[in-house]
Amino acid sequence: MTTYDSYAEAKIANPESDVYSDGDLFFTSAVKTFMYDSAKCNPTDHCKTLGWLRDNHGAEFAGDIILGHVSRNVIRITQDTIKDYDDNCLILRAAALEEKPKRVKVSYVQEKSFKEVLKCAIDGESFYSKDGNGEFKFDASRLLFVNHNGADVDISHLTEHCFYRKVETEIDERQEFIDEALKLYACNANEMFGKMYDAGCRFAD
Repeated sequence: MTTYDSYAEAKIANPESDVYSDGDLFFTSAVKTFMYDSAKCNPTDHCKTLGWLRDNHGAEFAGDIILGHVSRNVIRITQDTIKDYDDNCLILRAAALEEKPKRVKVSYVQEKSFKEVLKCAIDGESFYSKDGNGEFKFDASRLLFVNHNGADVDISHLTEHCFYRKVETEIDERQEFIDEALKLYACNANEMFGKMYDAGCRFAD
């Protein structure tokens, strides 16, 4: 029997089925657990309304999944049906509520102490070439260093390399745009502004 961690997960996977819960897990049929019997779920106990989403997070998006207000059927919102549904519909999945990945700027900082490189690599840290392409690791099972291709590297040759740590710094959307724009600056102006337009840049009306 398949179990689910949430009402929404169970309902999306089984749109035609009722959902039951024992207070912890969710099922698509009534089951008797060690502690007590499962009970049929009332979706309003587990889902926020579309009205709440609009009030607190702006709007729904194409691809969001809701339960219809009256029929309680599972509906996937499309670009053509945004705003077609009333505030009492229930949210099963909404892009506005999903945790967004952190924006990070990656840089590589040289570690000049070879002793520190050896110590940290043996402890499991990876090191890189200056451009970030070459990765060096320590294979503890064989007591050998390997490069980014998986080839063994003789420890006597490691002193010939420069080792860089990968550093990730969290940035905001504004800084991300600036960094990407600076990368485009190396292109010709026509291509650069074309890419900026394709990415959604517009002049204010």
